[in-house]
Amino acid sequence: MWTFLAVLSRRQGGFTHPVKLLFYASVGVFVGVLTCMTGMRRPPGTNISKASLLLRSLMTACAFASRFASLWHLSLVDSAVVTSTSLVLTRLPELAQRRTPRSCMLAVSLLLTATALGLLAFSDMSEGRPEGLRWAVVSTALHSTQQLLSPATAGMPLSVLLLHTSFALLLLSTLLAAYLMERPEKLFTEADMGTMSLTSHMGFAYVYFVSKGREADVGGLANMYKNSFDVIIAFAFNKAFLDEPVAAISYAAAALVVTGATVSELQRVAGLSHYRKRFRFFI
Repeated sequence: MWTFLAVLSRRQGGFTHPVKLLFYASVGVFVGVLTCMTGMRRPPGTNISKASLLLRSLMTACAFASRFASLWHLSLVDSAVVTSTSLVLTRLPELAQRRTPRSCMLAVSLLLTATALGLLAFSDMSEGRPEGLRWAVVSTALHSTQQLLSPATAGMPLSVLLLHTSFALLLLSTLLAAYLMERPEKLFTEADMGTMSLTSHMGFAYVYFVSKGREADVGGLANMYKNSFDVIIAFAFNKAFLDEPVAAISYAAAALVVTGATVSELQRVAGLSHYRKRFRFFI
């Protein structure tokens, strides 16, 4: 969804248009979550788990907004590469605690990820590129940190997690619009109905796809497919709609990050009973 929003936002300059798109997409995401909440009960858990849920939702919403901000300055491919490293970074606490022989696989994925980031960091820095990289790193750090709260919210239904995250994103996009736009009422009085409809429906489809995919993901492979899909979509959208030049170093970084994320996720999946025998090499 963020790659699609970036394509639309680059058709017009300035910050006003991207803020509008983020708000419209947030509305679509929120409506989509409400649609998926049939039969939701009051979330179980202690006050600590509920506080963790609130904090996790705010951090996720800020991570989404930071990734969208990175796309103002970075290419679609570079932004996807940096933000895809979060899947590996979330495994660092486990890497520090495990002492099994196969834990070296996590070290391999971390090395691949660090090499990819190094390639991007030492590549040609055009105007605005350092700021874009900073926003992408902020998004990655927030997303990786909020994953540390997952054990505290493990008993929460998926619909509850999505509801809090979508509401936080809607609130954040509304505040950004009020802060960055001279006349926030233009969100509705001067709205491009075609763009608003397309963007909100894209947000609706995104959250519906994510919620249904998570429900059907009995094996835990959704993260691996998602990270690979993000990078592939970034290449495809860049070629089809923007045709911006992509440096060879970006291709190399993308390949390294996807490989590192895949190795990291396979090691996590190997610990599940469904795939213990199939992926025992990674245990």
